[in-house]
Amino acid sequence: MKKIATILVLLATMLMNAQETAAPVSPTLTNQLSVRFSNLTGYGVAYQYNFLDDYAIRTTAWFKYYEHILGPEEDFLEKETNKDYNFGIDLQRNIFKEDKYRVFAFGGAGYAIKEKINEEKNQPINGDKIDDETVSIGAGFGLEYFFMKNLSADLGLSYKFDIYRGTKFMPNTQSYVDDQRRESGLGINVGVNFNF
Repeated sequence: MKKIATILVLLATMLMNAQETAAPVSPTLTNQLSVRFSNLTGYGVAYQYNFLDDYAIRTTAWFKYYEHILGPEEDFLEKETNKDYNFGIDLQRNIFKEDKYRVFAFGGAGYAIKEKINEEKNQPINGDKIDDETVSIGAGFGLEYFFMKNLSADLGLSYKFDIYRGTKFMPNTQSYVDDQRRESGLGINVGVNFNF
């Protein structure tokens, strides 16, 4: 019985001492590179800079090219060319931060352009070109979990507002018309990050 009491006293002393000497929150690494998807700020490769202990600014960008040719290239039957660009930026503020995770609020904006050209042989108007652009603005909250000091993943939820503008070819009138939409809703942000 005396041995059990001694072990319990030693264990209690160790636990109290561990609470008093808990390691402080690790300093935030200044830079972050990530691969991410966000229907607010865009998808692709992102760079984040952390400053003033609780703030971060992140930029995201991507370019995608696609071409499809049906038939020989010099005498094609159909040809489709797509170019997609997107750019985004967001500002973050930590609400709560520990060694393994942080909860943050953010606000941001994104800009996306899609250029699409469809060509068909023997068409009266050859080169149906459609240019679309979308501007998104919004705000939300996110959670970032650190698997290791240099590796983390984050998930965010935002409320966003999109403004879409484009042109559309109308076959019945053989002309282009403006195409505009405005939409609000929820957005999701997901990223895998390397911190340095």
